[in-house]
Amino acid sequence: MVMNPQPLFDSLDELKKQDSYAHIIFVTPVAKQFKQRDAKRLAKKSHVVFVSGRYEGIDERVIEEFADEVFSIGDYILTGRRVSLSSPM
Repeated sequence: MVMNPQPLFDSLDELKKQDSYAHIIFVTPVAKQFKQRDAKRLAKKSHVVFVSGRYEGIDERVIEEFADEVFSIGDYILTGRRVSLSSPM
């Protein structure tokens, strides 16, 4: 299931109105991998926003409208759920 795009459109539009220098980055599985050099470069920016989809991803129209950059964080899947570890007693 892809997220409904309208709340994200509205949120990012308001963000850009409040801070036109906000650098918006989307995290997707099909993009160049985020590296240390990217982190160093982005650390020099005044306002960085990472947008990460839940479920199946983000409607491509939102990415096309707002993305300054798109990155992948690696070859793995994050569940977005709490992971409980228990140790045997």
